[in-house]
Amino acid sequence: MKKFKLFLKSLISNHACVEGGRRLAWYFAVPMFIVAVVLSLVPAFVQTITRQGDSIVSSNTYEMNVASERFLEKVNDAGLILKVNDGILEVDEKKWEESVATDKDGSGNACYIHMHADASSGKEFPDLGVYYRRSSLVDEDYYSSITSFPAKDEEGKDVKIGRTYSFVLFTEKTVIIYVYSVAKGAAVGTVYGDFKSFENGYTLNSILTDNHATTWDNWKLFYRRAYDNNRVKTAWQTTGILAAINAGITIFMGLMLWVLTRGKNNLNWFTLWETQKIAYWATVSPAILAVGLGFLLAQFAQVIFPLLLGVRVMWLSMKLLRPENADLYPSLKKNKVVDVKPLKSK
Repeated sequence: MKKFKLFLKSLISNHACVEGGRRLAWYFAVPMFIVAVVLSLVPAFVQTITRQGDSIVSSNTYEMNVASERFLEKVNDAGLILKVNDGILEVDEKKWEESVATDKDGSGNACYIHMHADASSGKEFPDLGVYYRRSSLVDEDYYSSITSFPAKDEEGKDVKIGRTYSFVLFTEKTVIIYVYSVAKGAAVGTVYGDFKSFENGYTLNSILTDNHATTWDNWKLFYRRAYDNNRVKTAWQTTGILAAINAGITIFMGLMLWVLTRGKNNLNWFTLWETQKIAYWATVSPAILAVGLGFLLAQFAQVIFPLLLGVRVMWLSMKLLRPENADLYPSLKKNKVVDVKPLKSK
């Protein structure tokens, strides 16, 4: 019961963290360390595992709704079937190139381009490009060529201008959706997906012909299904990386406590393992706070735990692990003498 009370006190008391770390065995500190790291991952994991493939267009279509429908009308008019079998998108490349990808973008890549008319000027501007590249391995040169276009500056020098309108890139095994705000001319979101979640015989043509919902709703459902496989993979990858970072930071904080207690005028009777255990005891309350704040401040979820832990450990070291507090730890002195007198001026 005393140990449980000490644990509860450690949530708010730095002195309890020091006492727990120096007096109790590793099998109290290490589980706290593990639990704290797991708790610190909850907001980021929930955010990534619940993210949907259509989240970037859930509140704003960015002019993609009409453009996507016109693309499928072009595909159907050409008699082209975009069918999925065993996770592979089957496309008649010759028919695609001759009947659908009849336009070229700024880099000369063949694609379908939808144009929209500006309400104020009446001029037409592109708002969606759709590409097909059979190879699933999209090389960097090709990818770069569809995200920026060559141009000339005022002095006639060759420059690259950034893309300003959305695009969808299909390959045999993947689909990449880049959504741009036409008004801002800047990217607002990206989705990397595949066809593993689609049943054999599924066709993209059915997005247009399905009468149970609007074409745009069917497109958003396609984005969600395409992202399903990567959503789970991304969630675990992100969580794994974040777990390693948070664990590493906690261990580093224990090392920092050990370094800060070295020297002639410091409490240098703490061992490296004891300062590690003190840091582990200090992790739980920052982790609990990180869960709550991580959901409230979602954009900062991944940095909240390291920040709170850093603040607590620095506060602990400045308030408790100083020579003037030597009387707090008489049992650890072991006949060592700590000089707490000020240095004589020369």
